[in-house]
Amino acid sequence: MPQTISVILEGLLHGKSKSIREFYEIENHKQLFEYLEKLLREEHPLTVQKIKRIHILLTD
Repeated sequence: MPQTISVILEGLLHGKSKSIREFYEIENHKQLFEYLEKLLREEHPLTVQKIKRIHILLTD
């Protein structure tokens, strides 16, 4: 978990080596959190299109 936080907040990967897949999964979650934060900040309603965008961000 600390490595995940480090990637999200600092863009850095510390400690034990992680696979490229794990790194990209963390990056996908970071992008998702930023997208959700924007939606909440701008008070957008949740739509099917936005749910599809969430899926894309997680599986990119």
